[in-house]
Amino acid sequence: GPGGTDGAVGHRRRSQIAARSDYAQRTYSLGRAPPKAITFGAASVVVRMAGARVFGGVMPASCIATIDWSATGDMLQGLGAMLGAGTVLAAAIIGSNTFNTWRQQKLSERRIDQAERILTATYKVRRGLSRVRSPMMMGHEFAAAEEKLKASGEWEKAYGEQEQSLLAYAQAYYIRLSATHDDQLLLEECQPMARALFGEELEKAIENLNRQFWSVRVYVGAKHRDGSGSDPDLIRKIESTIWEGYPSTEENEIDQIITSQVKIIEDICVPVLRLEVAKKTRAKKSGSSSQHA
Repeated sequence: GPGGTDGAVGHRRRSQIAARSDYAQRTYSLGRAPPKAITFGAASVVVRMAGARVFGGVMPASCIATIDWSATGDMLQGLGAMLGAGTVLAAAIIGSNTFNTWRQQKLSERRIDQAERILTATYKVRRGLSRVRSPMMMGHEFAAAEEKLKASGEWEKAYGEQEQSLLAYAQAYYIRLSATHDDQLLLEECQPMARALFGEELEKAIENLNRQFWSVRVYVGAKHRDGSGSDPDLIRKIESTIWEGYPSTEENEIDQIITSQVKIIEDICVPVLRLEVAKKTRAKKSGSSSQHA
């Protein structure tokens, strides 16, 4: 009847309302309501996402992401400082390497220049000593010595032809020595840089080589004073000092000193020059090879 029908309809409606209310409550508890909520705070952002459908079903999800802007700023500032420090360190390393390379190049150039200068002066002094100690005395040398002695008034002070001959002989040697003054000075000026760039051994070798001019001067004076030749050992020492190769190169002390000192100088300086020549040769070969390629 009508009453029964109305009762059934009312019961069904109440059941549907209850079911919907129960579904809404369960859905809310699973995080599906509200579907999306975004709130902005002073220091954070909260995002809640509704459930997503996966493979035809419903997967509830709640995703909350919090960003601390203060901490993020500090982190970024720290990273910036680290990158800046790294850049400064890298620049310092590169700059240091560049400076060291430039310094080594300049030092190498100085060594090469000084080695060339020292060898040039050494060979001039060796030739000068050979000319000074030549046993052969030419006639024009005696004539020049006599003129110089007469101009100074020393010629008239000599008694007898023998004394004048000895005096002229000594004066001829002094003229020879004076002609090598510039070469002696050139080698002497090499000593400071020789010690600074190559060491004490090279400095001493230069000094010992240059000292042989002084030895010759001393023994020339001794020959003039001991003209009688009363002491054979002294005469032999004098002649081996002022004469090259007497009585032989092997027995001549001054010859051996000159040879040994020149060898020390060459052993130190020549490799410096030859290394640079080798570098230049390799550079030229490399350049020509690249051009052909």
